Amino acid sequence: MSFFNKIIYSSIAVLTVLTFAIFKIALPEYFHYSFLSFPALIGLYTLLMLNRLQKASKKTEPAFANAFMALTGLKLLVFLIVLGICFFTIRAYMVPALVLFLINYMIFTFIEVKLSLRINR
Repeated sequence: MSFFNKIIYSSIAVLTVLTFAIFKIALPEYFHYSFLSFPALIGLYTLLMLNRLQKASKKTEPAFANAFMALTGLKLLVFLIVLGICFFTIRAYMVPALVLFLINYMIFTFIEVKLSLRINR
């Protein structure tokens, strides 16, 4: 694993913990411990996606585009299922859960796109 990849992976791990801690400190009255699963799930998926995209980038350019589109579609499907499960299990905290999830999703999607463009060079 190259030095660049180690920095990226450790940065994503730190960002995952920071988003959880910031939400817990900033809004403790809306905090629920199941919210830990959101940044952890999104961070883990980001790491797996970047790993798969690096492998696909070593092949042809259409392989990279196909992998990116497939992984993005799978990500949306998995996250919708997770939000559906949360809706039925923690209804009292659904609005804060949705806000935290969307904030994490936007942060990690921005990181994914920036890094994916760098991988495809």
